[in-house]
Amino acid sequence: MTATEAMNAPLALVQRVMQTKFYKILLKNGVDYFETEEFIFVHGYIPCTKVEETAPPVYTYNPHWRDASPGEWDRARWLNGMEMAGVHHIIEEGKTIVCGHFHANYGHSYLDRKCPQYGSDAIYTTYRREGLIALDGATATTGIVNILKLEV
Repeated sequence: MTATEAMNAPLALVQRVMQTKFYKILLKNGVDYFETEEFIFVHGYIPCTKVEETAPPVYTYNPHWRDASPGEWDRARWLNGMEMAGVHHIIEEGKTIVCGHFHANYGHSYLDRKCPQYGSDAIYTTYRREGLIALDGATATTGIVNILKLEV
């Protein structure tokens, strides 16, 4: 599908994705997180506790996130890690959470006020702050793939 076709027929896109090897094999064998001495790797973020149903909602750190239910992990996969770390101040002490899902430009734009969120002056390079590295370069629209090289 082209991007226009996908935008105009999102349900058809979902049905096509569900027929791919990526969906049938790779996603089914994924893990909720991977942790080393220094890092925690997640898609969106670690599970957090939503304490207020306001707009926007308020979140707090969940000290039992490693034991979160499948439903809590499903919700955490779609969180904006930069918002969780930068707005709600949720980090894991002594670790750096490496996340994707939400384009890194959110951090450069909204949190650090370095650039507009979209347009030619937007910054899509890796976003870093205490306890967080956000990698998503909005690849589908920008063609940017951010890479994190870790020395072992």
